[in-house]
Order: sequence, then structure tokens, then C-alpha cells
Amino acid sequence: MKKEVIPTQFSCFLLGYTGCHNTGSDVRILTIIDDLRDCFGDDVSITVASFYPENTAKVIPPSDQVTIARVPFIFPLKIFQLVIRHDVTMLVEGSCFKENWAKALLYLFLWGALWAKLAGKKCIAYAIDVGELSPLNRFLTRTICNKIDLLITRTEVARKRLIEMGVKTEIIANTDTAFRFLPEGSTTNTEVPSSNTLGIAPVEFHQWPLKTKLYGKKEECYNYPYYYTWDDERREKSRRLIEAYCELIRHAIEVHDLYVVLIAMEALDSDICRKIFDGISPVHRARVRIVASNDHTPYRMAPLLRGLKYLVTARYHACVISLNQAVPQMAIAHDERLVSIYSELGIEQDFLLDHRDPGLTDKMIPTFDLLVARGGTLSGVLKRKHDEYFLPTCARNKIGLKLWAQGRAEPVAELATPMG
Repeated sequence: MKKEVIPTQFSCFLLGYTGCHNTGSDVRILTIIDDLRDCFGDDVSITVASFYPENTAKVIPPSDQVTIARVPFIFPLKIFQLVIRHDVTMLVEGSCFKENWAKALLYLFLWGALWAKLAGKKCIAYAIDVGELSPLNRFLTRTICNKIDLLITRTEVARKRLIEMGVKTEIIANTDTAFRFLPEGSTTNTEVPSSNTLGIAPVEFHQWPLKTKLYGKKEECYNYPYYYTWDDERREKSRRLIEAYCELIRHAIEVHDLYVVLIAMEALDSDICRKIFDGISPVHRARVRIVASNDHTPYRMAPLLRGLKYLVTARYHACVISLNQAVPQMAIAHDERLVSIYSELGIEQDFLLDHRDPGLTDKMIPTFDLLVARGGTLSGVLKRKHDEYFLPTCARNKIGLKLWAQGRAEPVAELATPMG
């Protein structure tokens, strides 16, 4: 009889990037709550950390089993108070051990994991990603990860990065939890204006990472004391990217007779969507609309993504969520996440662009034309990968969680699905 690591009835603190109208983060929270309930029953007590609880409550209604707790942007004391009140702390943000968005976000997760171990509590990193880190942050991440009780990454690349850092904790490589997001009524969608619709999910690459400053320009403040990174060179690159998106939209409408939806997967993306829309010729605007996550929960955003004919995305979770309906797509990568999943899909050579490529704007339209030409074939490839690899690998996240909770130490090989 194996000794249980945690009791059947326990309290769990979910620490992620929640409350900011980020569709991907919200979908992860919803699916991770489902995983916990599948593993431990509906009575498991869950507290969700949120920067804006009122936003989170629209996605996850509070109940006797689910509580939403406000986390301030300057977080140390509050995180300590929440961690010590729970049996288990789960790091649930996909972009967990990464610094390209903001070092402060990385420190939030490291801080939560550190306090869990100092307080004698259990800590889990659940289907997370790992990026390129500075030497100091590699040291901090390695130190904390070697104390984490269960470490599940969402890619093999992330697992290897941790190993290369010197992490000795056993690491399971699976995939993102969002593949399990199947809301009722997800096959119906009133947000797509036509079955002949191109979705574009852009990111303003050039304002990241956030930097901590005592003062700065008001228009560049994300949430004090965090400021966007802007200079003249970045503003010029942003202007050229927006012009390229506008030209792509013109081409999609005039050459391929498509409608276009600009998709703000996070509230922060609304600004670049609006700039793109304003840059479009008035004659084309009648066929273009903006759909933003600050107006729509994942229950409406997912059907939108799955109802597209084509997708051009700079957002990882736009790719993940749309794969349920095998939407033909191309990506503009900002970091390793889209690179990793396009590599897993086997389409990185033809349909993955790099935002740092000096020739990016010249490559967007030819790559999109290739996407249209191969759309049917590509959809079949995506469907097979989704059904035969991503869905079963996603299911193994909760298998690993349940086995660990039961005190079983199955080899990593038994919890990983080989890429087919």
C-alpha cells in the first residue's frame, strides 16, 4: 500500500497570471480545476490567485469549493499568507519560468514555490514552460525547481532546458492543459462573420519586457511600478509590423475574398488590434472587425477561434485552442512557445515566421498564400496531431498528478506519449 503524498481532501492554491482577460491563462485555470476535480473529486478546496478578482469571477464563478483571492502587483506578503493557508501550491501559468514578458512575473512564481517549501507545504509546477533566462534567474529557477515536489512541463524542450540548468527533480514532459477545453456549445459561434474568415491574433512584441522603475511616462505604465519597454527603434519596428498586418488584410480581402477578425487574446492586445484596424483603408473596414477578450470569456473566444477558415497568430493559445477544429494556420513567433508547438506539429519550416527576422514583412503575404494553397492538406495534418498526440498527452497531466498524490514513482517514460 503506497503512502499518500497528499490526503484525498485537501486545499489547493492556484498561482498564475489570472484576472487580466488573458484567454489562454483563463482556459488553463478552467482545465486545471477540471483536472483537480477529476483526480480528487468535486470537494477539493481551491483558491485562485487573481490580479483582478472581478474579472476572474466572470470566468470562474466563486462557490463553496472555489475562492478567488486578490494578489497585488507588489506581492510578497500576500503570497506568503495564501501559501501557508493551503496544503498544496500549484504554479499554473504556462509562461512560468520565463522572463521575456516580465522578470517580476517569474519572481512571483519562484516566490510562491519558495514559501511553500519553507512552510512545509507541497508545491507543483503543472504543465508549464521554460524560456531563456539570465544567469541569475537560471540559478534561482534551478534552486527552486530542485525543491518542487512535482514538475510537469508542457514540452520536451522545456524539460531539457530545466535539465540543462541543473534541475535534478524528476520532470514529466506532457503538453498544455488547454487542449482539454471543450465548453458546451463550442461548435456554435456567432462571432465569426462568415465561414470564409481569417483570424489574426497579434501581439505588440516591441513593448516587452516590462521593467520596474520608480517613475516613467504615464502612457508607458502597465501597472506601477512596471513600465513597458519603448524607444524610437522599437516604435519604428512596431509601425512597420502594423503596416504589414494592414497589407496582409488588404491582400486577404482583395485576392482571397476573405472576411477578417482581429482577435485580442489578452486585453493588452486590444491596442495593437485597434492600430491595425485604424490603418486599414476605409473601403476594407466593412469586412474587418475586432473581438477582444475583455469583452468575451473563453466560452465565446474558443468557438470563435475554432470557426475560422485560416489563422495568423502571434499567440500560443490561439494556436492551441484552434487545433480542436484543425484550423489551417501560420505563426509569428515571439519566443520559444510557438517554435516548440510548430516543431511538434511538423510545420515550422513552411508556416513559422520570426518577429526578429528583418525580412518578416516581406514574408507574411507569400507565407499566407502558401497557407491558402495547402489549407486542406494542412488541416488534415493538424487534425491527426491533435487527436493522436496532443489530446492523449494532455490527459497524462492528470495521470501524473494522481500517481504522485498516491505516492507512486512511475518512470517518466510511462507518463509520456511519443510523438506520432
